[in-house]
Amino acid sequence: MSIQLEINEKEIETIYSGKTGCACGCKGKYHKDSKKFSRIIKNIHKFIEEEDVAIKVQAVSNHESIIEILNEDIDKVYRIYTK
Repeated sequence: MSIQLEINEKEIETIYSGKTGCACGCKGKYHKDSKKFSRIIKNIHKFIEEEDVAIKVQAVSNHESIIEILNEDIDKVYRIYTK
């Protein structure tokens, strides 16, 4: 099964990459530089293609959401925070 993730980079506020369950920054990194979003999104697409991942979408407020792409077996996660 092929998963396609389409997201408007202009809507991204922050991307977190790191270990599952850790969002404090100690084992991961928050990316806020919009110039780097394209590269990180490419890495996310590669991660989706190569790993057995789960994708979760959570609405935070009216227009904000969190898209989580994770593989619990290798303890890796990407979280995309949108505006």
